Amino acid sequence: METPQASINYQQLIAGFIGAVIMVLRQRPFRGLITNASSVLAGTASATYLTPILGKALGQTDPNFLLGLSFLL
Repeated sequence: METPQASINYQQLIAGFIGAVIMVLRQRPFRGLITNASSVLAGTASATYLTPILGKALGQTDPNFLLGLSFLL
């Protein structure tokens, strides 16, 4: 019996990363490096995790839609 492997969509990972970086750059300029880095990491991880779940809930399978959704999350 094979165990299912989780696969990471690297395009969604990159889109989530770019979205997280943009959101950090829009925040107050006096935040620390650790706070900014952890915000980018958390934003990227949550976008990568939530994109397939929200895409399935919305009934969307179009890769372009999912990349945009990942960027926005």
